[in-house]
Order: sequence, then C-alpha cells, then structure tokens
Amino acid sequence: MLDRNDPRVGNLYTHVSYDNVADTIIGIDQGDFTASPDYDFSYPSAVTGGLGADNNSATAPVVFISAAESFFLQAEAQARGWLTGAPLANYQNGIRASFAANDMESEAAAYIARPANALPATLAGQIEAIITQKWFAMNGWQTYEAWTEFRRTGFPSFLVLSANEDLDGRFPARLPYPETEANTNAKFPGHAADNAVKLWWDVN
Repeated sequence: MLDRNDPRVGNLYTHVSYDNVADTIIGIDQGDFTASPDYDFSYPSAVTGGLGADNNSATAPVVFISAAESFFLQAEAQARGWLTGAPLANYQNGIRASFAANDMESEAAAYIARPANALPATLAGQIEAIITQKWFAMNGWQTYEAWTEFRRTGFPSFLVLSANEDLDGRFPARLPYPETEANTNAKFPGHAADNAVKLWWDVN
C-alpha cells in the first residue's frame, strides 16, 4: 500500500516514529517469521478491531460481506464472462466503496487514475488487478477472506513466503487443526502438522 501511495493505509494502521520521521506507517519485512524488529512498527488500528490496547477496537464493525467485495465479485464474474457487461465499472466501484468504508471518498478518484491501478485489457491482467484491489479493500476488515482469495487465485503476486521450515517452501493453505481435534475426533483427516495440505476446493 505504501508503494502505491495508498491513503487508506493511514486509517488501517497505527502511526509511529521511524528513522527520525514522526507520524509515519512502517511495517515488518515479510519473509522471516522468527525475526523481531528492533524498531517501532505499525499495528492494525482500532478501526479494524485489531488493536487490543485500545478499547475502541471493541466498537469496530464485523464485516460479513462488504460493498467493495460485492463489486469486485461482480467485476471478476464479468471478466470471466459469467455476467454480462464489462468489468471496469464494478472494478472502480469496488475501489470507491473501499475508500468510502475508510471515510476517504474524496481520495478515490486520484487513486483510480494512477496507471498502477488501471484495469488491463487482457483477462489474466484483469483478474490480477481485480483480486489485488479486492485484497487491498479487505485488508484489516476481512483478513481471512483476503487469505482465501490468495489461496484461490494466487494474487496478490507480491506476497513473500516466510522462512518456515515446516512448510518446505510452500504457502500455508489451511489453518492447522487443534490438538483437541486430533485427540477426540475419530474421523480426523490427519493433517494436523501440515498446513500446506490444500482444502478440497483448492486441489488444482
């Protein structure tokens, strides 16, 4: 989001001081889950319900399906020929709906106008753009759904695999079963230790 100068990041994450710059957003480098940063970094903000130290997290909305998600679903269906019409309007409406959810409606037009956020002409390019923008829109609000979209499509393409030896160079494809499931469920499928085993809908 910082690479795209996405203003939504300021609403979704806490502001910290970093490298003598006050009131900025700084993340943790992807790729090594064992690393402990030696600097202050941004946490998910209270508006997403992700900041436990702030009681305002308790008032964050629970999003089952957002307007942005609905628009992006329709855009993907149109791109694939499952719905009539061109996907551009729903693609841009998805972005606008996400900005509205972050109380930034006035900043959506400038973001949409940037070349990096354009909708390509090819089907492959359209699917990548739609899912990537859908991932941005779900960031902080529908994180499990964002992960599911990544597992389904492989987008966004910029995610970095963590250095987790248990995954043997694979992205996690499922949540691990709890130990209680293995101990008490006679029909437990046996994937307790390998969360890179894909779910039934993700076998291709």
